[in-house]
Amino acid sequence: MAVVNITVLGWTSLLSNLDMENEDKNVVASDMYRLLSQAIAYPDAERHERVREMLLSLDSVDLPDRKWTDIVRKLRLLHPDATTLQTEYSRVFIQGGLAITESHVLSRYNAVSEVSAFYAAFGLSPKSGETPDSLMYQLEFAAVLKLKESLARDKESASVTREIFSGFLTGHLTEFAGKFNEMMQNGDALPYYKTLTESILAFVEADSLLYNSVTQ
Repeated sequence: MAVVNITVLGWTSLLSNLDMENEDKNVVASDMYRLLSQAIAYPDAERHERVREMLLSLDSVDLPDRKWTDIVRKLRLLHPDATTLQTEYSRVFIQGGLAITESHVLSRYNAVSEVSAFYAAFGLSPKSGETPDSLMYQLEFAAVLKLKESLARDKESASVTREIFSGFLTGHLTEFAGKFNEMMQNGDALPYYKTLTESILAFVEADSLLYNSVTQ
């Protein structure tokens, strides 16, 4: 039995029973969500290198969905150097004022308490001072749920995780990703960020359609 320590931005969770020799599509989807989360977060030197390595790693294997391969390849080709990306992040999100939290993007001021309740259900708690309704946190939570579903010991446990994920997508992440992408496309950000938010929306919408069809 392996115990995997998953660090999710400001939180840490222990997940067990992971057989890395039998990865399924959900495990790879978890990697994709984690990539997207890291890519939209502030690109300090360590995170920039981590994203670069993740892009190279995912682009070197046969992903289970051609669309995922296209996302990875586009982002890898557009990924700027750390200094350029840090300057652009500051210009777009800090100086430009493009909000990266659901409460601001959707004017939904109960978003923090609602998404925090989802996290707490899985024993996850953001660090004090963090913004749990931010896009990077929500994408990391999606990564955790995908992995949790893959690790489920029986069909009932997997079904419960799917239902929770469906509710999270419907109530929060899908609409948030859509509006955030719209705001990004209407701005003058580098192609990397425009491609990134398009990719986030496409990935989230595909899961939203999948989970809605399964839970209906």
